[in-house]
Amino acid sequence: MKKWIVIVAAMLLAMNVNAQQMHKNDVRYRGFIEVGPTVRLDDPQFILQMSTSHGAALGSVFVGAGIGSNSYFVTSHDYDEEDLVRGGVDLFVNIKGDWDQFWVMPSLDIKMGTSFGYAHGVMGELGAGVRFRLNRLTALGLNAYFKAIYESPDFDTADTGYEDGLFAMTGVKLLFEF
Repeated sequence: MKKWIVIVAAMLLAMNVNAQQMHKNDVRYRGFIEVGPTVRLDDPQFILQMSTSHGAALGSVFVGAGIGSNSYFVTSHDYDEEDLVRGGVDLFVNIKGDWDQFWVMPSLDIKMGTSFGYAHGVMGELGAGVRFRLNRLTALGLNAYFKAIYESPDFDTADTGYEDGLFAMTGVKLLFEF
């Protein structure tokens, strides 16, 4: 047990020393974990979204890539089964901007990529919110966002259960930045 305490203390001390050596304009690693509920605008459908993105930040601009998971809880009358749960995966490029000289700061978020699974197609997401900096390296935030997935009419999916086209959704996400 003492061995684990020493290892954890050494890791925390190393993070603290590294944080003190950073300058404001250094390129540094950033990571984000986001979780939140989403509702489709054209069909009342609950979707749980989870995503993580990792990349580099220079000052107040973050550029990275990420992966997301979508869990669709389908209760529409168009399906033979009741209360279906379907999934999807998003792969995206993420650009974030914030004003990091404050402890409470507004932020903007743009994601562009592709979606696989229940909704197939080109994906885009635009979000705005507020972040609360916990220390120099971590923050908690809340984002409201609009997300759209466009599925081409030429894409043949026998298992989707909906028509081709644009699928718009909106929601809120709780995020943790590290």
